Amino acid sequence: AHMPRWAQGASVSEVGTLQLEWRYLSHVTNNPKYAEYVDSITNTLSTVHFPNETQGLFTRFIDPANGKLVDKYVTLGARVDSVYEYFLKAYL
Repeated sequence: AHMPRWAQGASVSEVGTLQLEWRYLSHVTNNPKYAEYVDSITNTLSTVHFPNETQGLFTRFIDPANGKLVDKYVTLGARVDSVYEYFLKAYL
């Protein structure tokens, strides 16, 4: 994921939403390599350490190099909402 200069890391939504598209690409191409590429993203997001202040909710940005949340601003809006939506869609 590309980090804009003003951002503190990569957008959690941007990182999280990749999983569904790439898994679908594996399905339509009958090639598991695309799903395998995003497995590390899914694993990182599912094992992320949440600061106590966030009460288990994602913050807006994640460091793509180490998988750690880099701010403490919790929102269910921009930069986070899609990750919850895509987790649900991937589950279903």
